[in-house]
Amino acid sequence: MKTITAHKAVRHFSALVDEARAAPVAVTRHKRTVAVVISPSDYRDFARLKDEALRSEVAQALADIENAPANDDKAVRVLARLMKRAGR
Repeated sequence: MKTITAHKAVRHFSALVDEARAAPVAVTRHKRTVAVVISPSDYRDFARLKDEALRSEVAQALADIENAPANDDKAVRVLARLMKRAGR
């Protein structure tokens, strides 16, 4: 993956966007990656995979809840974990 400093990214934003259309570009600040610029199609693919993973996790959690004994607090822990993962 190509890497560019944040300073160069600001100064050459148009070129950064053009490069990101072809392949992801890492943006660094103080030698640490702070962002990755990707094409819209790569973002859609990423978002779809993330959504599929979350749906799978929710389905598994619901199955765990359904199979848990009525007095088990596992259901509460599972729901709390899912809500945290979903950012709520």
